[in-house]
Amino acid sequence: MSSAAAGVASVKVGVQDPAAKEEGTLKVNLPGVADSKKAESSESAESSEPAHIQQLRQMIEQLQKQLAEQQKQLQAIMASKMEETAKATAVAGAQSAVSTTMGAIQSATAQLLKALLESGGSSAGSMVSTSA
Repeated sequence: MSSAAAGVASVKVGVQDPAAKEEGTLKVNLPGVADSKKAESSESAESSEPAHIQQLRQMIEQLQKQLAEQQKQLQAIMASKMEETAKATAVAGAQSAVSTTMGAIQSATAQLLKALLESGGSSAGSMVSTSA
């Protein structure tokens, strides 16, 4: 599988980290998401890509940064000493934001994969098999 599709990750919402010190702490593990941009291509290959592919890569990178920040906010809310009802509402809002951003990353990754396959010239796109 190409690293272009590596940005799609799953989150186990509501699964608690047994090593967490406070009850209610959520640990989100997204292996490969943060490193997918680095693994995709070198700077020289990226500069020769069409503008729309470069834009998609940049958008995915921005979304990944946004996701990381939202996850930090979610963890901070989970660790806070808020009143339980307010905390539950805040957690639900933060989880919704994380889910929305993950959906945007998944959509942008699918668009990037499609663009790479259509361009045919990219090394990352040419490694993806379209047959099942």
